[in-house]
Amino acid sequence: MVIRLEDCIARPPEGGRTFPLSDHLFTVGQRIGAPEGEWAERLAFLAGLLHDAGKARLSWQQYIRSRDPDKGSVPHAVYGAVLFAYCADYLSRRLPLSADAASHYQWSVMRWVRDIMDHHGPLKDIDETSLPWEGHFFAEDLGEMDLAGLQRFLQTHFTELDDLEFSVQHVKTWQKGFRRTWRTWYRTHVRRHAKRETAADRCVRTSTARLIEADRFDAALLEKREMSRSEALKALDQLNEYVTHRAVSASPAQTDVSTLRQTYQDVAVNQFKKHASERFFTLSLPTGMGKTMTALKVALTACVELDKQRIVYVAPYLSILSQATAELRRATGLEVHQHHSLTWSEHREWDEKDILLLESWQAPIVTTTFNQLFRGLFPSRAQETLRLAGLRRAVLLLDEPQIIREAAWFPFLKMLEAAACQLDMQVLFISATMPPLNAISCRPTPLVEEHVVYAPRYDVLHHGTPCAEADVADRVVNRVTKDRQVAVVLNTVEDSSRVYREVKNRLALDECEAEVIHLNGAMTPLHKHVQIQRVKKRLADDSDNRLLVVSTQMIEAGVDISFRAVYRALSIFPSLVQAAGRINRHGQGDRGELIVFPFLRNGEKDTRRSVYRERLFREETDKSLDLQKRWAEHEFIREVDRYYARVFQRMQAEASLKRVSDAARGNWTELAQLTPFEEDGQRVSVFVPWGESFLHTDEALLSEEEKAVQKGIQRLMEQFAIQSVEAIYERYLDSAWMTQLTFVERKQFMGLMQQFIVPIHYKTAAGVVANLRDDPTIKRITSLEEYSDESGLAHHIGNEEDGILW
Repeated sequence: MVIRLEDCIARPPEGGRTFPLSDHLFTVGQRIGAPEGEWAERLAFLAGLLHDAGKARLSWQQYIRSRDPDKGSVPHAVYGAVLFAYCADYLSRRLPLSADAASHYQWSVMRWVRDIMDHHGPLKDIDETSLPWEGHFFAEDLGEMDLAGLQRFLQTHFTELDDLEFSVQHVKTWQKGFRRTWRTWYRTHVRRHAKRETAADRCVRTSTARLIEADRFDAALLEKREMSRSEALKALDQLNEYVTHRAVSASPAQTDVSTLRQTYQDVAVNQFKKHASERFFTLSLPTGMGKTMTALKVALTACVELDKQRIVYVAPYLSILSQATAELRRATGLEVHQHHSLTWSEHREWDEKDILLLESWQAPIVTTTFNQLFRGLFPSRAQETLRLAGLRRAVLLLDEPQIIREAAWFPFLKMLEAAACQLDMQVLFISATMPPLNAISCRPTPLVEEHVVYAPRYDVLHHGTPCAEADVADRVVNRVTKDRQVAVVLNTVEDSSRVYREVKNRLALDECEAEVIHLNGAMTPLHKHVQIQRVKKRLADDSDNRLLVVSTQMIEAGVDISFRAVYRALSIFPSLVQAAGRINRHGQGDRGELIVFPFLRNGEKDTRRSVYRERLFREETDKSLDLQKRWAEHEFIREVDRYYARVFQRMQAEASLKRVSDAARGNWTELAQLTPFEEDGQRVSVFVPWGESFLHTDEALLSEEEKAVQKGIQRLMEQFAIQSVEAIYERYLDSAWMTQLTFVERKQFMGLMQQFIVPIHYKTAAGVVANLRDDPTIKRITSLEEYSDESGLAHHIGNEEDGILW
């Protein structure tokens, strides 16, 4: 028994409207290819026509019509992949293809087969020795389909298929011979076309992205959201007014810096206009010189003059991202979508269409993290390729790209260059410490060519004598009595916790009145947010109150805070420059100071090596610092270029680029594993019910950023009928309750949970987790008493190797 293809549906009726399967197949085919034209477009069209052909099976039609959750899902992608390969193989012998075109055709067929197989799940490798569907396909199952109707449907667009027999037996016989064909095609492609110099071009998953975008958008009845030229013009006008207003409102002490910011905005825009046809640009300005607003003005100029459709801003940390998102909204008046792991706990309602639009970056401005960008360039699942669709004709702003780890840097640049060409994208690298971009074949155009001239805001002092915890505490406590606003930045959570305790003890002994705030990675995201807001409020206080912040490097990039002096444990040169960017940012009063010192835990252990593991980075940093003991700001920043030149001259790119070559041969999982930041051992996600008092704090006492976070959490707790933070975890453990959540609700609930999760090493978790050996992936802290309002779980760090967590 079969259901006629004409009567098959692609999804359940909605609002009295039905969704015929044949309409869905044709629409997707049209969106990713064309029935007329070159072979590549026709092949893409065929892939679209057959990607969901498996939904014509009787069992799938019964499943979708009943929507009985007890029946489970019914696979369909494998049948579309087999039928596509069956038709494409037949066409390969009937299309007029040159030898070179035939080889490209064969590889394209193999990739489309893999895309159709994977279009609802993980992206897998192309194996030379086995067909993608082996073990998942049985030809007899095709007997559930209206094969005659499917053939008529295809013949409308492919007359070459008139003589192809559509039957279970013919497909079964074909499959036996196609195993040899598959191996031959694979070997032909690898031998002739998988060259290292073009590997990245063949790795960008643009065809996968086209298929996923067309499939998802048609199923959800969504239209793309692009920025019009008139919107861009209006936003550019508003941005100019915003920048002017900020300059006029600046205090007299900040006037010189404000004037410089506007000057270099004009310089950057004019330089962009002269080189508007280029793909890659750099914006290298000192911290505090308004890099974000300058980059935004350049990006909007590209949208106005080159008809770019959106701006995608990428930052390494959520603290930078939240701050930038709010400012971009205020500055432009445009719709800004923020996409990261905590997005779903934002103060707004979500449905499946909203989530699809967000994950495909369909907004005039999108703000996201490097983790999300990497998932677009190096996707592990089909859904993640939607980000590539969002990058088409976009302006990509990469803030602080030097944060990307060395092993990922060269593959990232190669894939970025290939994507920029294929997607008609322009890329702007933004940093005060610009790393070399020599892996890009064309030298990026600098938007500010000369060194920026301005009054120095700080000096850098290099102290070569190692300091232990008590030494650091002595120095910073003495300093805070003079400068009032001082920070000390350590390399690991354990180091920061030890110094924090020493500082507290020293303040008590000296009877020195100063507020001490601890910032570290062993806190929940909510707790970090609250602590950073505390720091900002204290720094904005004009009274004589003293503030001493003990932190890990989480404050070094993008957090708009400014101290009179910062003590920094020796790290690597770009990190030191970022730390200096937290000093006297607006050039007020006398110069501040960055004091760099070697730190030895307990006077013995150099923990710098635990975090900055690349020896050559450490060696070149030491070589730079040994040049002189005291640096003016300009000298210090200019040394970055020399540091990077030496580092990248010594780096070996071949090993990291081998991943790209392997992926070009079909071993996609080699690239799918790539991440922007180094993973540092086994982590356990621990739920900590901290924040009940924050949720009941009077709004009048909160900043605008705190209000948004508070309302977002409160709304979700109300939506899920959760009365307390403690009860969030109880919901998580209720498997029956979790099962009945929709896709959207599950994302929202997990976004809510993320606000209360701390990732810690397994050994540390053993001492604070109640259910470490139980089934739940997310564990629960034994008692809230184990968690400190001041330091989170930092005081527990130290049992595992090196206490690395930031």
